[in-house]
Amino acid sequence: MSISKQYNEFANDFSDSVDSPLISRIQFYKTIRKINLKDKKLLDAGCGDGIDLIHYQKQGAIISGCDASEELIKIAQERLPSKDIKVGLFEDLPFEDNKFDYVFSKYALQTSEDIEMSIQEMVSGRYPFHCTHFRN
Repeated sequence: MSISKQYNEFANDFSDSVDSPLISRIQFYKTIRKINLKDKKLLDAGCGDGIDLIHYQKQGAIISGCDASEELIKIAQERLPSKDIKVGLFEDLPFEDNKFDYVFSKYALQTSEDIEMSIQEMVSGRYPFHCTHFRN
């Protein structure tokens, strides 16, 4: 079963469970707090339901997101209706080259169906600053 199908099947339950202030989310936010996101173009690769995009937006980032799950993307688009949020895979990010200052991935990279290809895409030079992957 593909990762997108798996997440589609429990998107609402997943979204409801990650809204709480998880220790790992708090730790991740502490890890990146010294990065000045004001007016920086940021992609959250594996954005899920968009909860982290809201945090980055509050920090002043110009946000975009992608996720393999159509259902999670629907939730993210409902939360952030005017933002650039798309269905997409790490292996072939659905954005133009050099669009972002930062690409963050929290939890999602390890769920890729082709991790080697995903990492190659993330560090391909298409984006000037690369991926922050965090798993606690």
